[in-house]
Amino acid sequence: MPWCPKCGKEYPPEETDCEDCNAVLESAPPQGVDLRDYADMVPVCYLENEIEGPLLQDILEESGIHSIIRSYKIPGYDLLECGTSNWGELLVLEPDLEKATKLLDEYEKGIDKDPAS
Repeated sequence: MPWCPKCGKEYPPEETDCEDCNAVLESAPPQGVDLRDYADMVPVCYLENEIEGPLLQDILEESGIHSIIRSYKIPGYDLLECGTSNWGELLVLEPDLEKATKLLDEYEKGIDKDPAS
């Protein structure tokens, strides 16, 4: 089975790229990734589009919080989505949820400030 070298997600043999990270899949899981941790990942925010995810993911990664982007789009069906108005979600490990939420809230408050004030 192929694995994503960035997020550690396992894919069926016919897949070649990670749908979350867009990385080329490798034949073995990445070193240092405890795949059991991914069962404990929870959404920290919902994403409106595919541009928002990597931007917010970079903010978390700079603070040492591992995250993955999960798209709700069905691969190969560009116009079909899985029954939601959001594009996807940003997931973090459950122990990092509070810190990640705080970081993203601070970022959002910084964007919402009026530059003229």
